Amino acid sequence: MRQDDISSSSFVSCIRVVIVAPATSSVTRAYQAVNVEKGRVAACKVIAITPETAEAQLKSVDKEIRVHSALKHRYILELIGAAKLPPERALASGYFPAVYLLMEISAGGDLFDKIAQDEGIDDDVAHFYFCQMLAGLQYIHEEGVCHRDLS
Repeated sequence: MRQDDISSSSFVSCIRVVIVAPATSSVTRAYQAVNVEKGRVAACKVIAITPETAEAQLKSVDKEIRVHSALKHRYILELIGAAKLPPERALASGYFPAVYLLMEISAGGDLFDKIAQDEGIDDDVAHFYFCQMLAGLQYIHEEGVCHRDLS
């Protein structure tokens, strides 16, 4: 899929975006995207493009898209598609200037959400999730990728 043509994805033919939870970054937000016709749901990561956005930041996002789109593994959330709408193109079409990344949604939520606050989880459940995380980590390392935000 081309980075600048998210509409070519069968997923995005008719989407409504509903906010799920803002991310911790001031320029990145996470939303839930819904394909109304097909009833499919995905996570939509929106990385704002502002006048302060450096070219190096955009190149970093382009690299993230290239790397993530090549990763196919049971325990790695899939990148479904991406679109870059620079200010001149976005404003002309009525959209927010940003890079939009559509990703497989984690049906069970974040691992952090599964851990009961101040109680933790049973050893067998922890072992189950730890083995999944290690399998995904081993895969990306075998592909020459390292990750600094495992969740």
